Amino acid sequence: MKDGTWRLCERTGWPDNDRYLNLAAWCWAKGKDHCLIVVNFSPIKSQGRVRVPLDDLRGRMWQMADAFAGPVYERDGNELCDSGLYVELDPWQFHVLRF
Repeated sequence: MKDGTWRLCERTGWPDNDRYLNLAAWCWAKGKDHCLIVVNFSPIKSQGRVRVPLDDLRGRMWQMADAFAGPVYERDGNELCDSGLYVELDPWQFHVLRF
């Protein structure tokens, strides 16, 4: 993953919950390969939405496999780019999602 393009992802939350500020998120792309990394850098459970700034995700469904935990998630590319992926992580937990 040293080749390709890395981008910082925007995070958002809700008026009564600013725990999204505990999350850091980056995405990576090279050709048709994509990856999203989200980390909770805090000692409390945190949630938020992570917008993925990769326009080539639009217009189709994507399967994202967590490289370390194993689950596979299916999400709409337009949602990933617009409102963002909902993420909830326990303290110090992370996702490495490969598309």
